[in-house]
Amino acid sequence: MPLAQELVRYSSLLLALACLTVLAVKFVQEYLGGTLGFGLPGRALVYPEPDAKAFKPMGRAAVWKRLLLLFVVTRGLIFIGAYAYKAATQNGKLPFVSTLIKLFKIYDTEWYLSIAQFGYLTDTDHNKLSICFYPFYPALVKLFHFIVPGGYFMAGVVVSNLFLLVALYYLMRLVEGEYRDSRLGLLTAELMLLFPFSFFFSIAYTESVFIAFTILTFYTLRRKKWLLAGLFGMLAALTRNHGVLLMAPILIEILYDHEFFRRFRDKTASRSAWTLGLLRRFTAVVLPAVGIGIYLVVNKVVTGNAFQFLVYQKEHWKQKFGFFADLLFRHTGKIYTGEPRYAFGIWIPGILLFFLALLLLLFCAKRLRLSYSVYALAYIIISFSPTGLLSGPRYVGGLFVLYLMGALLLRHAPEQVRSSAKIVLSFSLCYYTILFVSKFVF
Repeated sequence: MPLAQELVRYSSLLLALACLTVLAVKFVQEYLGGTLGFGLPGRALVYPEPDAKAFKPMGRAAVWKRLLLLFVVTRGLIFIGAYAYKAATQNGKLPFVSTLIKLFKIYDTEWYLSIAQFGYLTDTDHNKLSICFYPFYPALVKLFHFIVPGGYFMAGVVVSNLFLLVALYYLMRLVEGEYRDSRLGLLTAELMLLFPFSFFFSIAYTESVFIAFTILTFYTLRRKKWLLAGLFGMLAALTRNHGVLLMAPILIEILYDHEFFRRFRDKTASRSAWTLGLLRRFTAVVLPAVGIGIYLVVNKVVTGNAFQFLVYQKEHWKQKFGFFADLLFRHTGKIYTGEPRYAFGIWIPGILLFFLALLLLLFCAKRLRLSYSVYALAYIIISFSPTGLLSGPRYVGGLFVLYLMGALLLRHAPEQVRSSAKIVLSFSLCYYTILFVSKFVF
């Protein structure tokens, strides 16, 4: 066991350093026109804009037809599978809707629904912990409960699935536009739906809202709609703390906007117009931090301390920020000493996903824009830095770049390989859904 723990610790650190090195070299070569190794392109070859006439995007109706079919099939696997498992273990016929509500109205769902209904409460030691949960998703649930029958839980499910559909559509369009390949875009969306923990996208959790805003941030970034990208980044940060990481890709895309800086250098744009453009770009960069700032203000108003959520997380959940390699070391040990179902529901998939994500990042570094790669690396490291690490697999699911990297890996694979991968993912999705409703996945 100690040998396995040490192997995980040092291999995770070496892998993260390898990714960081590759991305640093990529930046030097692309932005500064360096000539270091790794076979990366020089500045003259950075992301050439393809001829728009050479590619015809898939029609909107065709896209929605494919996405809705994938949505219905995969969500059916989740809800019908969970119901079938519960009915089989109860040896009797159970009411479908009420059974699903009972199965999925657990853990963070109860906190978000309580905030949506009552706001941030401080009347009891238990209720005061609600400040640890970010406000934007409960606000959406509150809004939708006025128009969705069935109460707050059904409103939460509707919000999550609506934003899941938004995320799928714009993910497909983002990838399609980036690589001029509609099939790659659809494959990326399909992998997102088949991700073993994608059931979180369809229940009353923040995952689908967060990933939708991150995808919209990148989508608008690639179209140089800076303020809109910053606004989506701010909303992402109001949904989950990972949203503040969107400052990095926004800044990188601004730096890669060579035409904007060339106009200033060549004096082809008026100083006032260029200054206004720079102000828009600067505002876009800081807006995700504004989202976190708003959350800190909420903490201050509710508790009197802008950082009270950190106090409660440490006191109640033993949660604080740590070093990812040491935490992976610690949680590898829990595979051998803890409850086996926790091992298969939390520790093993979490550790495997960490290594899979970084290996994919190394493999795809040459085919990803730097903004995607930097965001992915930062996201993975931050996701595995909380000392609890109970929700590592769920956090990884919020990284849309993971699905793009998987699609790039399978893009030219034989059909038999792609089909086999989808079958394995489908079974894994059912398996982890059952572990979640059995309370062995968080």
